[in-house]
Amino acid sequence: NENWSVFASGAYDIESETLVRSSMGFAYGDECFDYSMTFSRTENTVTKETDFNVGFFLSFRTIGDFGTSTRELASN
Repeated sequence: NENWSVFASGAYDIESETLVRSSMGFAYGDECFDYSMTFSRTENTVTKETDFNVGFFLSFRTIGDFGTSTRELASN
């Protein structure tokens, strides 16, 4: 279906030879609204800690938009 899309990205640190960020997600969009959900993993090259994050975004074309992630929810 032309309304759906899947995406992915990554960032590689050449110096530490580490994949420091990877993310993937899916999105849906039509004439009324857009929705996307993302899943990401980030690694701190110094502490070697790994952070996982889930986020979503919802936009109604004539009203406005709303989005958040697990990182934002955890800090509140």
